[in-house]
Amino acid sequence: MSIKKRSSGDRYFYALFFLLALFELLISRFPLLNTFDYEFSALNGIALFLTGGVIFLKYSADLNSVISAYRKIALKLLIAAGLVLVAGISFYLLINRCPIQYGFAFYFVITLPSLFNGTVTAYIIKLIFRRYNSLIFILSSIILFSLSLIEFYLFPQLYFYNPLFGYFSGTLYDESIVITNKLILYRMFNLLIGVGILWSVIEVKRKKIIKDVLIIIILIAFSFGVWSLKPAFGFATNVDLLKNKLGQEIQTRHSKIYTPLDYENGKYAALLYEYYYERLGELFKSNGEQMEVFIFKDSQQKNELFGSGSADVAKPWKKQIFTDIGSLESTLKHEMVHVLMAKYSAPPFYIPLNPALLEGVASALDNNYYGCPLHFMARTAYGNGYRMDINKLFSDYSFYSNYAGLSYVYAGSFVKYIIDKYGIKSAIEFYRSNDFVKSFNISLQEVVEEYYNFLKSLPETMNKEAAQLYFGGKSIFKKTCVRFAARETKRGYEYYNQGDYLKSAQIFENIYSKTKSYSSLLGLIKSYIAQKKFTEARKILSKEIKYFKETPYIYSLKLFYGDVSALSDDYEGALGLYNEIRSVNLNPEYYFSASLKIDLIEQNRIKEFLTGDSTIRKKILYDALQHGSYEALYQLCDLMDAEDDYLRVFDNYLNIDKNNVNNLHLLIKLSQCALKRGYHQIAKKIAVKAAEDIRDIYLEDITAENLRMVNWFVNFSEVTEYKITTRAYD
Repeated sequence: MSIKKRSSGDRYFYALFFLLALFELLISRFPLLNTFDYEFSALNGIALFLTGGVIFLKYSADLNSVISAYRKIALKLLIAAGLVLVAGISFYLLINRCPIQYGFAFYFVITLPSLFNGTVTAYIIKLIFRRYNSLIFILSSIILFSLSLIEFYLFPQLYFYNPLFGYFSGTLYDESIVITNKLILYRMFNLLIGVGILWSVIEVKRKKIIKDVLIIIILIAFSFGVWSLKPAFGFATNVDLLKNKLGQEIQTRHSKIYTPLDYENGKYAALLYEYYYERLGELFKSNGEQMEVFIFKDSQQKNELFGSGSADVAKPWKKQIFTDIGSLESTLKHEMVHVLMAKYSAPPFYIPLNPALLEGVASALDNNYYGCPLHFMARTAYGNGYRMDINKLFSDYSFYSNYAGLSYVYAGSFVKYIIDKYGIKSAIEFYRSNDFVKSFNISLQEVVEEYYNFLKSLPETMNKEAAQLYFGGKSIFKKTCVRFAARETKRGYEYYNQGDYLKSAQIFENIYSKTKSYSSLLGLIKSYIAQKKFTEARKILSKEIKYFKETPYIYSLKLFYGDVSALSDDYEGALGLYNEIRSVNLNPEYYFSASLKIDLIEQNRIKEFLTGDSTIRKKILYDALQHGSYEALYQLCDLMDAEDDYLRVFDNYLNIDKNNVNNLHLLIKLSQCALKRGYHQIAKKIAVKAAEDIRDIYLEDITAENLRMVNWFVNFSEVTEYKITTRAYD
């Protein structure tokens, strides 16, 4: 090679090296990407896939010998891989001092194999095509990346396995991302398939068995076959696989609902869907669309099969909803709105590109945030300093960069305001066009100002403590070592659930020392309680609780502080903490938990309750109810099963005083509990009591909606047709 050619080639590599270094410098400015962990490795997997392919196309020569082809570029590939590794270590040293072991693990499982995949792809392209190699490589890379988008569009899943970036877990709400055996198997599968194809093409070319055009056709067919088999190997989820895994199908006039075989509330789920469909259909003039609703056993099964454990999701273009048993009641209506609004958006996804508009409409028509109306929650946030620029929220796509609760509440409350003032038709036009002026004949800024004045005019609501509980959290982008903390916390609870409390305590203590996260501190306290080290748990809480004073977790920790105080025989301290929680009036769950524990201290049952299993707790709750502690009803509703005497429990609604707002929420919960168990007439009696003589504008909303639902169940449960069938369970 001449000196001139060598110099030209060196300049090309230097330019490539500079671009890769510039890329690393760029991502150092972004949260999650600037931590040597999953996001860093996945994005750099794509970067090294492209880099490896470009290096191979530019510098390899002897294609008939794999060793010779790679020997010539080995040093350059090593330099590229080394640059990324050095960047990751530098991020650790200079930006985020999160434990580095997972960064190395993801680097070797995700990033390095992507570099090899890129060179193999380029090798095959260079063997077959004499011209336009670089263009064909770029197109091939785009196609490989797009396969995940096709899976997202066609398959009932959010997770992806892909040769470029290894693995994508789903939504950002799932903080724990780990290297699983399946991921390792997939990367080995990538390597074997790549090497196999490469060897086959080399042999075919060397022996000149078939023409290049036929090789291309065979490769495309083979690649499509491998891709279509991904569900069989567990690297994708198709509809048949999902239906078989769940096992039970409930068909109604407007839905097909798939649930686990042991799901006991199939009729309730069917009726709940039909009720929401009728309510929403009045707004949208529905054409009788039939949706598929997949109800997973829990978040773990949803994460495994669908790819989003912490969030429920709708795919409007497929008319599909994905939820789980624990969150069905709280999210079903919201997700149904997404599907029903699909006809007002353009293909291929039938959703607006603006997430504030997408989620705002669904939240507005659901009008429920933790059991409260949206305007109530927005007034609480606004009045206590948790404010948001609505103009920016709806114009610069900042929805997901804020704390999720604030974004959902403000977007939903604002959309509800414009629906109430300007009508649903104008709101639908806004959803369709994302053009505010065209839809309402007024500027967004003017309506936002009106909205702020509207919020100010509403009655004062909850106190600053309640606002802190609901809106004082951080987005995932602002948390410390979020991936490390989440996966280690999950590992700690695995040991905890196995009964190895000593090991779980060690793990939680290690996490807390590095991240000061609430979940690790809570896990540590639980581990000490399980070991009956109550004094130690109390000492830790007394020392660490001050660091959570400005967070939403302070109240949960105070409740636990009261628990460990009671377990340590400091009943006076426990009563002080429980009374504080009850007096600040956070929400019904905290109020009734604290009130019950105060009663149990007086009955000398608190230790037994705090250390007992669900059976023991249920017995204590029944006993407390007999002693007049109707606060026990709030937890008892969630613990009762088919063998319990529901009538004996529900009859206690007569003793509940409505003058306390928390008791009103208790009545609503009791009526919903009766409704779910099929006691529709009792549910109606309780709902009527809750709705009578309400003068509060916020409470009118929730009690009226609750009574409306109960009346629908009473009137239509027996005439609503549904059919339950089972499938072969795999």
